[in-house]
Amino acid sequence: MDTKPKMIKEYLDEQVPMTKLVKKYSYDLAKLKYVVKLYQMHGEKPFLEQDKRIYTSEEKLGAIKIVMSNQKSARQLALEKGMPSPHDEKHKNTHK
Repeated sequence: MDTKPKMIKEYLDEQVPMTKLVKKYSYDLAKLKYVVKLYQMHGEKPFLEQDKRIYTSEEKLGAIKIVMSNQKSARQLALEKGMPSPHDEKHKNTHK
């Protein structure tokens, strides 16, 4: 079972400090901050297995252009789109 929903619940509902959660679950602080923000913006949807989305070439190219033109960071764009962190190794090369 994925620990992300559990950590988010502990942080938001039980007010467990992030520093304690990253130690308890051996998780990266920056990634925890990202998933909490993702949850706050989009709810549970990005964390559901059936929500795995395939992005078209046009969507990918549009995102690349936005990031390359410095309009938004890859992280900002991913948050807005409800996507996994672009820096999360587990999700690299999973969208075709």
